[in-house]
Amino acid sequence: MLDPARWMLLLRLLLGALFGFAGVSKLLDYRGFERALRMTFSVPRRVSPSLARLVPAVELALGGALVAGVTLRAAAFSTEILLALFTFVLARAWWQGRRSLRCACFGGRGEEQATGSLVARNAFLLLMGAPLVAFAPPRALTLADAAPVVCVAVGAIVAARLAAGFRVAWKISRQPLYADARPGGNQP
Repeated sequence: MLDPARWMLLLRLLLGALFGFAGVSKLLDYRGFERALRMTFSVPRRVSPSLARLVPAVELALGGALVAGVTLRAAAFSTEILLALFTFVLARAWWQGRRSLRCACFGGRGEEQATGSLVARNAFLLLMGAPLVAFAPPRALTLADAAPVVCVAVGAIVAARLAAGFRVAWKISRQPLYADARPGGNQP
């Protein structure tokens, strides 16, 4: 069984990796994320380019601070504030019935709509980060202190990416090869 310090390390690595992945995804799809900010969050056109650069940079910085254990309590608190803000905006959109909005959690091409399950996911992430704010040790464990926990965290991320890849491959394999593919039709 893992002691509390190792659980804290696992929590900060998972949240840090999640925020890092979200930041990279938004930077890779800068234009899509900027458009999502304007459409989903009603950000004015003159502000959206700056915000589309700032949000991923902050997410990357917070993710890196959580993974590295640098200023852990401040990084965890800032992460919780950002998550609370995102959750509030999504919950408000869901409550108002605006289901067509995209959350843009992982870039502008995000397929997740503002739904109750998305709000619940963010609430779960808030609960995950709460112990980091409340019980962050004075000296955070380093990666060298917890190689087994790092291996589990990396394995979980790799498994999630593989599962997502298999899901995409399954969807592609279920599509017809030809646009006019009909039973008994002319096919080369």
